[in-house]
Amino acid sequence: MTDCVSIACSIVSALCAIGSLIAAILIGRCQVNQGKRMEALSLRQDEEVKRQKAQQLKAQRDTFLMKYFNEKDDIYLLPLCWVAALYNPALAYHRNMFREYNMLEEDVQDAICDYMELSLPKPLLKGQEFYDKCVEAIQQAEKKYHHGETQSTELFYEGAKYLYKGLENYRTKELPIPLYDLEKCLFSRLRMFDENPESNPDPLGEYAYDFNFGNGPEKSACEICAVAAKVLAEWDCQPISFQENTEISPVANPDKKVNFWLPGEYAHERLETMEDLFLCALFSIYVGLILQQR
Repeated sequence: MTDCVSIACSIVSALCAIGSLIAAILIGRCQVNQGKRMEALSLRQDEEVKRQKAQQLKAQRDTFLMKYFNEKDDIYLLPLCWVAALYNPALAYHRNMFREYNMLEEDVQDAICDYMELSLPKPLLKGQEFYDKCVEAIQQAEKKYHHGETQSTELFYEGAKYLYKGLENYRTKELPIPLYDLEKCLFSRLRMFDENPESNPDPLGEYAYDFNFGNGPEKSACEICAVAAKVLAEWDCQPISFQENTEISPVANPDKKVNFWLPGEYAHERLETMEDLFLCALFSIYVGLILQQR
C-alpha cells in the first residue's frame, strides 16, 4: 500500500512538473509575442511621428515658398535669408522674409534651400566671428588692387565700419545712390586695372573718389563701401576677370554639390535697402572669397 502511495505521489509530482514546464513555455511564448507586438506598435508610432513631422515640414516649407514666389520674385532673395541666419538670426530685420525665415526650424530652412537648389556648406563661424572673417577676407582682397606706391583707400578700415554701419544705422533706408551706377563704375575700373595696372594703379581709390567717399553723407559712404565689398568679392574670385564672363561661377567641390546665385541678378528680385545690400555683400564675400580658400 505504501508503495502505491509513493508511486501515485511520484506521478502527481511529475505531472505537476510537466504542467509547470508547459505553463512556463506558454508564458514565455506569450511574452515573446507581446514583445513583438509592442515592438511593432513602437515602429508604427515612430513611422507616424515621422510622417506627421514630414507633413508639418512640407507645409511650413510650402507656405514660405508660396508667399515669396510672388510677382517680384522675392524668393530669389533666399541667399540673403541664408546669410542673415548666419550673421544674426535674432536681429529684427526690416524685410518680413528674413524674419520669417529665421523663425523657422533649421530643418525647414534646409528644406526650403533644397527645393530652391541653394546648396552651400555652412561656415563654422557665426555671428560677429563670421562678420570678422568676411572683413578679413575683403581686406586681403583689397591689397591685390594697388600698383606701385599707391596707398590703401581705407574703404574697409576699422573693421569695415561703414559696411557695419550700413546695417546697424540705416537698415531700413533705401539706397541713396543708384546701385547700377556704383557697380558699373567699379567693374570698369577693376577691368582697367587688370588690363594695365600702370594706367589705373588704384581702382578702388578712384571709385571712392568718383562718389565722394569720406566727404559725403555717412549713408552714402555705407553704400559705397558695401558695393565695393560685393563687387570686389565677385571680381576677385574669377579665374579670368569679367572681360568675357560677368557671372559668378559655382565653387568646384567634388565632395559636395555647391550651387548658388547672387540676389539682384537672377530674376526680378531687387536689392532695395541698406539691409539687403549689407547681406548681399557678406554673401558675396563668403561664396567669392572664403569658400575659395576651403
